Amino acid sequence: MPDMTLYEELLQNVEYPETSEEAMVSLLRTHSVVMAEFDQFVRQFGITPAQYNILRILRGAHRAGEQLGRNEIRRRLIDRVSPDVSRMLTRLEKAQLVRRDHARPEGEDQRLVPVHITARGLELLADMDRPLAEHNLRTMSALSPAEQAQLIHLLGRLRLGIQALPQRQGVDGTSPE
Repeated sequence: MPDMTLYEELLQNVEYPETSEEAMVSLLRTHSVVMAEFDQFVRQFGITPAQYNILRILRGAHRAGEQLGRNEIRRRLIDRVSPDVSRMLTRLEKAQLVRRDHARPEGEDQRLVPVHITARGLELLADMDRPLAEHNLRTMSALSPAEQAQLIHLLGRLRLGIQALPQRQGVDGTSPE
């Protein structure tokens, strides 16, 4: 398949005024394409990408002997704009993929209720491991291992650069939060 430019893919005929704008649109479009493909992959296992992310976090905590509450799980999410973590935990609990220790002393912060991955959750992830590794290899196959390493490096630099930016102000001069 011949290379398709971003302009052709988005049916645009006007060039971006700045390279930074084209780079941002390209990054956002790539994220969209990658996530659509990943969504399709995880849904065959009966979960969403956000639920997979939570299960992945809880498996790592399980292996490390850590207990995580809702807020710590939220802090470790890849996509921090994901839907409500409490609601996702409830769905995962109903599916018996996680369990929460609801028996907390009166007055203790409920955001700290430990969440654990169940044997069923661990089994689901184990069933996904090999197909996911193959999926990732296929997804990244357009890039050589050296290009993949370069991509990892460049994206890391971009994240660090964004994190180093001063907090932006809203239109009214206040913080957007």
